[in-house]
Amino acid sequence: MAESLTSPNIRTVYLVEDHELYALGLQRMIEDSSDFRWVGRSDGVLSAVAAYPVIRPDVMLVDLQLKGETGLSLICSLRAYGQDPLIAVITSHHDPRIVADCERAGANAFILKEEPLECVLAKMRRMEKGQWEP
Repeated sequence: MAESLTSPNIRTVYLVEDHELYALGLQRMIEDSSDFRWVGRSDGVLSAVAAYPVIRPDVMLVDLQLKGETGLSLICSLRAYGQDPLIAVITSHHDPRIVADCERAGANAFILKEEPLECVLAKMRRMEKGQWEP
């Protein structure tokens, strides 16, 4: 896992999301959390790939559908270069084939956007323990 700049018990979180309102909700949730620390956001794959080596977050929340791009390409890029953040895919599409594609690409969790924010935090905590979270 990427080295954190905070306490060993607090994990840094970076978001890749192109919907402003949803991003702000996640940011607030993370900022209010005692065990996660918000470190930034990108709205596309290229900016996230550029930011990763500088920020090196412990956890990345990655939207599956970005403007003209896909979160799967980001996950594949990070994994191909040996990068090891915990990655949770966030999406509004619950298709078993998409879930399987995300797991094969190297995602650690699958989060539906309709889930309550408390469930998002719970899945982030469980994936840290090595549990796949569909």
